[in-house]
Amino acid sequence: MAQNGILKSSLAKKYAMAATGLFLCLFLAGHLVGNLQLFTAASDGGRQFNEYAKFMTTFPAVKVLSYLTYFCGLVPFG
Repeated sequence: MAQNGILKSSLAKKYAMAATGLFLCLFLAGHLVGNLQLFTAASDGGRQFNEYAKFMTTFPAVKVLSYLTYFCGLVPFG
């Protein structure tokens, strides 16, 4: 039984897997850079890390991405 449709093709599934892997890598790299600012906190009293934390909690695009991440974790794809 053949699966028809572009979303069910094996190539589309591979692109989706690559996109989610790229998102995860960028997510981890972004948080790594932000959290590494704790090591420079001694020189500026933690100001730089506090600005990073404020950015992560107030920037609208970050909120949209977090809700998208929650949604994708709840909805089964496949």
